[in-house]
Amino acid sequence: MSTIIIKQFIGLIPIFILLIAALIGIFSIAIKRNHIFVYIISVIGFIISILSMFFVCQIIPIDIGMLFYINHYSILYMSIIIISGIITIILAYPYLLHYKFNKEEFYLLLLFSTLGSMVVAISNHLISIFISIELMSFPILGLIGYEYFQYKSLEAALKYMILSGFSSICLLLGIALIYYVSGSLNLIDIGNTLIFNSIYNNNIIILLGLSLILVSFIFKLSIVPFHLWTPDVYEGSSYVVLFFVSSVGKIAVFSLLSRLFLYIPNSKISLIYLILEFMSFISIVFGSVMMLFQKNIKRLLAYSSISNLGYLLITVIYINNQYISLITIGLFTLSYILSNAVFLGSISSISIKNEQKDIDYIKFYRGIFWRHPIIAIMLTIALFSFASIPMSIGFFGKFYLMLLIVSKKSLLLGFGIVLGSIIGLYCYLQVILSFYLKSSELLSNNKLFNSFKLTVLNILIIILSTIIVLFGIYPTYLIELFGNIQWLL
Repeated sequence: MSTIIIKQFIGLIPIFILLIAALIGIFSIAIKRNHIFVYIISVIGFIISILSMFFVCQIIPIDIGMLFYINHYSILYMSIIIISGIITIILAYPYLLHYKFNKEEFYLLLLFSTLGSMVVAISNHLISIFISIELMSFPILGLIGYEYFQYKSLEAALKYMILSGFSSICLLLGIALIYYVSGSLNLIDIGNTLIFNSIYNNNIIILLGLSLILVSFIFKLSIVPFHLWTPDVYEGSSYVVLFFVSSVGKIAVFSLLSRLFLYIPNSKISLIYLILEFMSFISIVFGSVMMLFQKNIKRLLAYSSISNLGYLLITVIYINNQYISLITIGLFTLSYILSNAVFLGSISSISIKNEQKDIDYIKFYRGIFWRHPIIAIMLTIALFSFASIPMSIGFFGKFYLMLLIVSKKSLLLGFGIVLGSIIGLYCYLQVILSFYLKSSELLSNNKLFNSFKLTVLNILIIILSTIIVLFGIYPTYLIELFGNIQWLL
């Protein structure tokens, strides 16, 4: 076996490990259902997969056929995806203990979707991109509809399936048009074709093809005007699934989108850049304004997600300023995932034992500090990070975003960030303030909500909250880490 083939095999080891874990899970279910066994196999699979990244780091950058390309940029996103998968598994176990039907398939769906997301992060060919996005999306559909006996869950799954089908059609049509012009499906070849042929400057077929591909990506990212599925799907999903959809699913697609724009120069598709700038502005303002009217926590997070992805889209628009863009992407992505994990983990630790419908409403958590100060503090830290308040990692994500905007002198996006941040701060502070008011009757009458136990889930939430604060005080290591990626691309 040649050295190149061995290196290519090593590059795919993290993906193979998750695949083997999923296959063991399938065989174990076929023989005898055992919740704990499948859970342990899944956790071990994720841990070995992230440890195997060490060996992948020794052989990058590497091309794997024409389909995949692994470099430090891919490693960063694959690591974030696996870590998010581990957090999801830990969130899922206590949730599934109270689930009345088959539990084991939930882990298999998580493994296959994470596997698909990792393939998305290393795909360098439009066909592998299409297949990997479908591999990621189909298990997510199963996760959203896992509580199929509930009307909202079923409705959310149906909406996601129909709109996801529409986005897949757009992606396929866009791929066909790009192939018609460039004669290649490889991202680097497509970029080179556009760079060295001036006749393709703002070519109508190129613009149409890329626009259709972007529609598919932007649908997954919930950017306005392709955000319509988000509030309903969030509301119909469990908190565990909600974390997975809002982290793994979006980070994988975002890594792909930013890589696509690294290859294609601004001058060739300037019209698309203008449209993206406007969509980013609208997403930030619309998401922030809609947060003002939300009473349901899941819908609040849905609009918060729309607004945050609008912020993140700015880094793609100015990706040619690689140093600041890559630091901003790294800090903003990490703060978004950590804040989501702490907030949803804290809510999930409360809601898993309750079957009340009011548990999703913000009013239920009024005065939570007087019943469970630790949970209230964790929720406050997460919301502080969402609001980009100093001493939280979210502050530095927003700070570098402003730095990027100032360096590019974009008045529209600068105004959008300031306006969105003020509205967002008002919404988050309203929720935080309610935690410290007199307890609501709903909370006071809930007997299941009397004790705080030091479970694995609660320990995880405390650790992640500490990380948010530590990196909010001392972000130098993260800034150097994300800044150095520029020289390793």
